[in-house]
Amino acid sequence: MQRWATGGLGRLAACFLDSLSCLGIPAYGYGIRYAHGLFRQSFEEGRQMEMAEDWLRHQHNWEFERSECLYDIGFGGTVVENGKTAVWTPSDVVMAQAYDTPVPGWQAAWTNTLRLWSAKPKKIFDLDPFNRGEYMQAAAPEVLAETISRVLYPDDSTPIGKELRLKQEFFFTSASLQDLMRRFLAHNGDVQALPSKVAIQTNDTHPAIAGPELIRQLVDLHGQDFDTAFDIAQGTLHYTNHTLLPEALEAWEVSLMGNILPRHMQLIDRIDDRLARDVKASKKPVDPRIVSHGNVNMGVLAFTCARKVNGVSALHTDLMKQTVFSDLHAVYTDRILNQTNGVTPRRWVYGCNPGLRHLLNDTIGTAWVNDLEQLKGLAPLGMTPRSARNSWP
Repeated sequence: MQRWATGGLGRLAACFLDSLSCLGIPAYGYGIRYAHGLFRQSFEEGRQMEMAEDWLRHQHNWEFERSECLYDIGFGGTVVENGKTAVWTPSDVVMAQAYDTPVPGWQAAWTNTLRLWSAKPKKIFDLDPFNRGEYMQAAAPEVLAETISRVLYPDDSTPIGKELRLKQEFFFTSASLQDLMRRFLAHNGDVQALPSKVAIQTNDTHPAIAGPELIRQLVDLHGQDFDTAFDIAQGTLHYTNHTLLPEALEAWEVSLMGNILPRHMQLIDRIDDRLARDVKASKKPVDPRIVSHGNVNMGVLAFTCARKVNGVSALHTDLMKQTVFSDLHAVYTDRILNQTNGVTPRRWVYGCNPGLRHLLNDTIGTAWVNDLEQLKGLAPLGMTPRSARNSWP
């Protein structure tokens, strides 16, 4: 599950899908179909000028609209407890509609899907306020939906900006999980089998709300008790961390989370209680908390709800254990593992460096393109630094 972007997270997500396709592993990549990406830029008198990027105006022949894949996404509202479950009645609802792009693997032996969500209004137009002359209010449902999938990375230095970003993150996470559960249940009747059939990889903390949202669906929609739902979610979710800076890990005010996602805030408190029990049982002198100082710490939430956690290099992964997740590592000693996420050789060597491609092909054959272990065949052919210098023209 990715928040598809044009920066480092997006490049990593592209490598994930490319590699999965080349290995023939069935997978979906999920994210938001932003109307405007980062920006177009120009320079005026030496100054960089940024303008809205409008890539959707251009025809995309490989994109397919999936009008049948449409899911309700709620915000705000009220929660009524009903025994072990709850009924959440959102005050605002938008719809997530899918747009698919095929991602073929090497030599097109296998193709996976990049599924991006576009926000659509549940209620297009409210005639009563329009007839009263309240024109902006009449268009509010449409404006809300369009805003959610309008701009990548909105400024979140203001309260309204933070609210929009949280809504965006829940929007694509909830839609993706609803879609995943629909596809899973079409072929499996037992939701408790989810961890043995499905693996969800969350890319940084943007989809960290996936833990509470998957638990909500399992408890409120599929009749599981909380502890069973937590075990299912934790067995299915995995978390890739991208930063060692505590201040760079997302944190949302409890008041904001409670207002936008009241049911999820209830579940986050229960997940935090479960974490506290694990910490107490470990007898370690640490106190990691998801909710602290009025904030919901999304990095701690993602870690707690994950089966495994990885960095993006061996060094990064080792430093995670020593720094940002040292307390959690003390409690869950086998949860962090290394998974190096490198460039995709089929794109950046084979496709973009023809000189090196021909040299490798002539030297060790062509099997390296789909099996980098073949590059070990270069080791016996290595030159010493002196002989290498002497061979240069």
